[in-house]
Amino acid sequence: MLPRCTTGDQAGRALCTVAALLCVLLASNIPVGEAAVGEPTQTLRFAARISDTPGPRHSLYPTPLNASATGVRLGDYIAFNNDLADLTNSSDPGPGNRTVVGLDSGYCVVTSEPAANATTIPLNCFETLLFTEGPYANSSLSLNIVVGYASPASAPHAVTGGSGQFVGATGQVVLSNTPYAANTTAGDMYFDVTLY
Repeated sequence: MLPRCTTGDQAGRALCTVAALLCVLLASNIPVGEAAVGEPTQTLRFAARISDTPGPRHSLYPTPLNASATGVRLGDYIAFNNDLADLTNSSDPGPGNRTVVGLDSGYCVVTSEPAANATTIPLNCFETLLFTEGPYANSSLSLNIVVGYASPASAPHAVTGGSGQFVGATGQVVLSNTPYAANTTAGDMYFDVTLY
C-alpha cells in the first residue's frame, strides 16, 4: 500500500512523492545499485606512441618522475596528445609503420604526493580516444585511468562513455607497454578495450 499524502505544504508533498516512488521500486524487486554485466559486445586494440616530452604535444611530466619524486606536489598535471592506431584486426607493424586513425588526448593529475623514495606517482588520468579516420571515424571513447597505487599495472580501468559509434559505451581498458616501448623516446602503449 502506498503512503497517503495528506500534508498541504509543497515540501511535504515532495517528500511524500519520493516515499511513494521508493515503495514502488522496492515492491517491484528491481535491484538498486546493481547492473548486470553481460557478455562483451566488442573487444578492440589500439596503440599510442607517446609523444616526446616536453614538446608541442606533451607537457613535462611532474618533475621529477622518478624514484626521488621530491618535486612532485598534489595537483601537478601533465597534458598530452598522442597518435592513435587501430590494431583490432591486424598485427602490430610497430611505431612509424602504423596507420594513424586518430588521437589519444587527455590529462593526468597527481592525486597523492609520493613519499621521498617512491618509484611511482599516483595519477588520475582522463583520456579521450578520438577517431578521425578508419572504421570508427567521427567517434570517441572516454577513459578514466588511475595509476601509481597498489593495484597491479595490468588492472582494468574504466571506459566511461563515448560518441558516434560508441555512444553510451561502458566497459574496461587494460594498458600495457608494446614490445617496441623500450626503443622509443617516450614510450609506446597498447589499449585493450572491452565494451559491454
